[in-house]
Order: sequence, then C-alpha cells, then structure tokens
Amino acid sequence: MPGPYVVAADTTPTLRNASHWVSYNRIADPFLFALTGQWAAVAEYGAHFMYNETSRALIFARNASDVVDEASLRALIRYNNFLVDPLSVQGCADGVPSGSNAIAERGDLTSPDADCIPDVSFQDEGAIDAKYTTAAMVASRSLASMAQSGPTYDQVPAFNWANTTLTGLSHIGQPTVWAFPWVPMAWDPSGGVPPTFA
Repeated sequence: MPGPYVVAADTTPTLRNASHWVSYNRIADPFLFALTGQWAAVAEYGAHFMYNETSRALIFARNASDVVDEASLRALIRYNNFLVDPLSVQGCADGVPSGSNAIAERGDLTSPDADCIPDVSFQDEGAIDAKYTTAAMVASRSLASMAQSGPTYDQVPAFNWANTTLTGLSHIGQPTVWAFPWVPMAWDPSGGVPPTFA
C-alpha cells in the first residue's frame, strides 16, 4: 500500500504445504485486507471479495494438484469452464454462471441478462494474457518465459470482434480473432542470442 503500509512475512510454510503461491487480485494479508476496507465489500457482495473464498481461490484449490507438467500448468492458468463449473455461479442469482468466475476471466461471455454483482456481471474485462517460467528457464539466465496473448480459448470460443456482444469499443489495429499460440520469450541482458524453449 502507498505510504508506510508494507507487510513482509516468511511464507515458506504456505509454499511447502501448497507447493505454490496464488495471486488473483485479492489481498492476502489480513492487516492490509482490513486497512483497505475489503470487509465492507464482503459485507455487500459476499465471499467473492475474500482471498481464500473467491471463486478463483476455490478453483485453484481444487485444480492445482492436476498440474504435473507444463501442459497441465498452461491448462490451469488458462482455465475457464464457466458454463459447467459449479464454482462459476458465485455472485450471481438463480445459479447463473459468470465467465468472470474462472482462473482466466472472460466477462464478455457472461449473459448480459444475468443478475450478478457488478464485479462478475457482463463486461469488457478479462484475462488478456498468461505467462510462466520454469526452473530450467531461470537457470538459462536469460529471463526466459512462455507467454500467450489474448483471452483464453481453451474451453470457450476465442474472442472475436466480429461476433462479440460488446459494443462501442474501439479496436483499431487489433486482430479480429484472438487465438494466439504459446510462444517462448527470452531476453539476454548481455546482448547475445537468447536460448529458445519448446
């Protein structure tokens, strides 16, 4: 937080127990959570605003053990199966799912008629990319990673400006369909040729 509000902690036990640290736009630290007024959001909108109880947290907790290689990691960080996932109804009335209740949000896919809290209602908001690195990439000392541009399209249709229900948004210079592959990225600070990763 701006100002004197800095929190530091040894999170080794979390990493040992869960094998990962998850970040999904929710404040994990209890002091900062309270300081920023998050309890008021919880009181008004429910568990969607809680670090360990938002739909993303619940999906990660359920699916993280499926990660055994890079392919399954990619599947997890691009996961959006909102039409069938029972956790995708959080914050919506009558059991209606929201495309925002997923690891890779797609607010454009939520029905405009869905009765959902503002944060998961139909909107021009979503996960616009994904990236990760591995121990081998880090060892290369080239700041290497794998990345994919655009909203997820693993379990849902690729974002397409020609058939989206979003209106009034300029997209000059953008491709019509956002269905890009995973690509290796690397930067060599010495100016040499960076390694490539498959």
